[in-house]
Amino acid sequence: MALRQAVTRLLIADDVGIGKTIEALLILRELLERGTIKTFAVLCPPHLCEQWQNELSDKLDMKQ
Repeated sequence: MALRQAVTRLLIADDVGIGKTIEALLILRELLERGTIKTFAVLCPPHLCEQWQNELSDKLDMKQ
């Protein structure tokens, strides 16, 4: 559904351990590979910033 939107804006919210990070990274990777986006923003609570930076670095080969 996210990949069919003209402008992709998502809010992924669910219980802990349901796979929000994986879902977001899969969508993000696809949009980057298609060349649909060049930049993006991840909004998260401050205590999760380092986790997100690590995930982006590990899974998408992105520098912090």
